[in-house]
Amino acid sequence: MAQKEINKEFGEFLSEEMAVKGFSAEKLAHATNIPERYVNALIKNDFKKLPAGVYARGYIFKIAQALNDDGGELWNLYKNRAGEALRASGKTDKLPANRFAVKKINKKIIVAIAVAALVIAYLLFRADDLIGLPTLKLTANLDDAVVSLSPLTINGEVEPRDLIAVNGENIAVGNDGKFEKEISLQPGVNAIEFKVKRLLGREITEVKRVTYQP
Repeated sequence: MAQKEINKEFGEFLSEEMAVKGFSAEKLAHATNIPERYVNALIKNDFKKLPAGVYARGYIFKIAQALNDDGGELWNLYKNRAGEALRASGKTDKLPANRFAVKKINKKIIVAIAVAALVIAYLLFRADDLIGLPTLKLTANLDDAVVSLSPLTINGEVEPRDLIAVNGENIAVGNDGKFEKEISLQPGVNAIEFKVKRLLGREITEVKRVTYQP
């Protein structure tokens, strides 16, 4: 670095070096991993916007390397021009984050995502159990049946997880899903309504018409 260059303002010298080497502020920021706002602050001699001296020194040497300049001389020029803005590192100073670095993910977030994934997988696995369409199987075919005895014993089977009501009355279901119910019949045609409901509200309704002839 020649003496006449040292007599220039830091930003003026830096701008000239960048122009000669074909660097814009954005390109120099990418080449050095230095935030572009700091590169622009150096070009404008706005040293108060730069971090503490120990970090600024690292920036200057990175810039010198990218521009193929002498890092020591560029740093001396910066110190001479920065003056009071060149402050020592304090307890509250932190090195600005590398914008290209992969950010660490909070462990609590990872755990929350994992738990949510497991819950979703479980719900998908149990989807049919929760919201599927119920089924009803009757032991005897009651469609337009004609019987001569009352009460009529009805046997059937549903999924053990489902609820069944016959003519509005809830019926107990065994662990195997089987149920039994006696229905008192009136002479003539009797409508017997079956409602089977799954946990989250899906249900089916079937009506059988049985003629009772005493």
